[in-house]
Amino acid sequence: ALIKLEEASFAAVAEGDLRKAQEIMLGNKYEEGKKIIVENIKKFEHAVLEAAEEKSAETFAILTTLILACTGSIMLLSVIFIFIIVFLFRGITRSVHTIDDMFAKIADGDLTVSAPEYEGNSEIFTLFRSTNTFIVNISEILRNVSSASDELATSNNQLASTMEELSSTF
Repeated sequence: ALIKLEEASFAAVAEGDLRKAQEIMLGNKYEEGKKIIVENIKKFEHAVLEAAEEKSAETFAILTTLILACTGSIMLLSVIFIFIIVFLFRGITRSVHTIDDMFAKIADGDLTVSAPEYEGNSEIFTLFRSTNTFIVNISEILRNVSSASDELATSNNQLASTMEELSSTF
């Protein structure tokens, strides 16, 4: 409607009727048209602002949810990590106590002990295998010493017998 009024005003100017053009442009119809356009612009502006506020609120809710999910995930992973650390620490501590108990028994002279047999390449498992090898080697050395001692005692007894025979003959 405003465009038609403006076109009529331009036609009046083209015809040389400036008064008619002025009446058209300054009349109530033109002002009413401007009010309708301004109201529509304000309604549009209001609708855009409401939509922006809704989207902003939705985005904030999504970000809040993501932050809470990330925080929860981090906390869960931290708890899992702590449990893993505690589990590993207990395993290592238990293994060290086992080796400590074995060496205490070995120090008391008990060579019948042995470390648990585990498959693996960790330092603890290598220590268990080395400890068992150590016990076997020490036991073998002690058997050899005992055997040599028995042989020496037998030889000593034979030598004493021979000496006794020789002294009785002279």
